[in-house]
Amino acid sequence: MKGTRIHDAYASYLSISGCYSLCNAHLLRELIGLWEQTRQTWMQRMIGLLLVLHRARKAAEAAGKTCLEDDYLQRAISLYAKIVQRGLKESPPPENNNKRGKTKKSAARNVLERLKTQQVAILRLALDFSVSFDNNQAERDLRMVKVHQKVSGCFRSVEGSEIFCRIRGYLSTLRKQGHDMLTALHNTFLGCPVTPELCA
Repeated sequence: MKGTRIHDAYASYLSISGCYSLCNAHLLRELIGLWEQTRQTWMQRMIGLLLVLHRARKAAEAAGKTCLEDDYLQRAISLYAKIVQRGLKESPPPENNNKRGKTKKSAARNVLERLKTQQVAILRLALDFSVSFDNNQAERDLRMVKVHQKVSGCFRSVEGSEIFCRIRGYLSTLRKQGHDMLTALHNTFLGCPVTPELCA
């Protein structure tokens, strides 16, 4: 695989080798939910930092830059580490009550440990402008497959599922490249389909 995968830190995804980034939209939703439940201040600070980095990146891209200024980035990384350390103090690991098996950690502690171990993957949005802030585009592309599954339950054949995915993939690519969907479908039925541009 070439490029960078963006996913939501599902354990099996983390076991796949290669470059990856964690979806910051998923992380923000998780942090907001935890803040509403626990009111731990580190969560608000982390939410603020991620949003500030996202805005700074958008501003840099609009100005034609390909990266954030180095000193700004270093300050952000330092602040990130301080927020995580503060959070680890506010959410200490659970005490072992001499029970068998693993002691369950709190949801806040689990997120903090992910923030600590996956710092590069989370901050990749600021380190590499070719990687997007979230994986919403991929989820939008997959949504119609899930809608079909909810409505019909399944595809009746492998061939039918391949045809469905081919049509959805074709239309999704044309939409991203700025083509009108009705015109594209009309031309396809007339026997002269629009050919999507191939990316280098």
